[in-house]
Amino acid sequence: MNKNTLTVNIGGREYTLSSSGDEEWTRRVASYVDRKIGEVSLHTSMSQEIAAVVAALSIAEELFEAQKENQALRTRLYEASKKEQDTHA
Repeated sequence: MNKNTLTVNIGGREYTLSSSGDEEWTRRVASYVDRKIGEVSLHTSMSQEIAAVVAALSIAEELFEAQKENQALRTRLYEASKKEQDTHA
């Protein structure tokens, strides 16, 4: 698999990343992280390091909420499918 090397700006610093994934996707992810750090930095006067940790916690919370919602939707889909099968049995 080919690895792409690209430079992104996160929190005012440039980082060179190597990824086997889609370059545009990697740029979108880096941009999202940069935005989250920027949002945290706007409302406080904390260091970039602390802002990055707070942004990471915020992103992790979003991930956990999305996983919880995904699981709830999967459960509903499974139950609807099972009900449909029971109706036709």
